[in-house]
Amino acid sequence: MKYFFKRKLLYIFMIFGGLFVLLISIIDGGSLVEIMTEIVAILGVELLVVELHEARLLLQSGFVTSLNKDFVSNEDYQKVYLEFENYDFENCPDLEMENVYISNYLTFFEIFEHLVEEGRLSIEVLNDFFGYRFLLAVHNPYVQRTKLCKSPDNFRNIYILEKRLMEYRKKNGYPIYHEEYALKNMIDEKTYENIIHSKD
Repeated sequence: MKYFFKRKLLYIFMIFGGLFVLLISIIDGGSLVEIMTEIVAILGVELLVVELHEARLLLQSGFVTSLNKDFVSNEDYQKVYLEFENYDFENCPDLEMENVYISNYLTFFEIFEHLVEEGRLSIEVLNDFFGYRFLLAVHNPYVQRTKLCKSPDNFRNIYILEKRLMEYRKKNGYPIYHEEYALKNMIDEKTYENIIHSKD
């Protein structure tokens, strides 16, 4: 829904920008040929912007579809996902699986921080397709004990991505899976701030 609102705003801005240029041209006494030339040029630029925007969205959509397919077809990810989804938060037991499975699951999501930072993937799309799966892992007490809080410097991208995603979810009224296990609550404040600002 937000995408369509942003796209409408872009189109409205382009139309008003074009009308402004035409109005200036008419006020300056431009000839009919000059005004028609400007109309064609403005329309050309507007169509180019729309095409580039649509092409970018199409590429992002294909990329996200590919990532999602990789995730759902990976038996190891599915095994870990089910363990996380059925986790007993009352007793917070150890998970009976090799750490390599958890590490691979986390590594899958570390890449997302780079994609969001470089503008290749919007936080909105990340949230829609992978937000829950990401928070299942990051807010799991066992994962925090054995990985994220044990060696926080090794998981900078996870910390930064969690902060981005939580801010987005709060701003847009989405629930946050076990927010009480947010990483900022699990390690000392100074270490957390150093990690979060390590890319500044």
